Amino acid sequence: MKLNWNSAGNIGSRKYKCGYCGSPLASQLGYTAKATINGSIRTAAWIYICHSCDKPTFFDYNKNQTPG
Repeated sequence: MKLNWNSAGNIGSRKYKCGYCGSPLASQLGYTAKATINGSIRTAAWIYICHSCDKPTFFDYNKNQTPG
């Protein structure tokens, strides 16, 4: 089943291995979230969409990947 993500945009490319299908990729399609960090509003989380299986991968501010 192909998933169609609503309002996903270009958020800058990131290389990673999909935690669902194992494909190595460099995706730029996804979503960002902002947070106040040390008094400044910054991008603090990213969700990238895999080109192979269309499933989401989350990255936090410390570059931790879920699923990883």
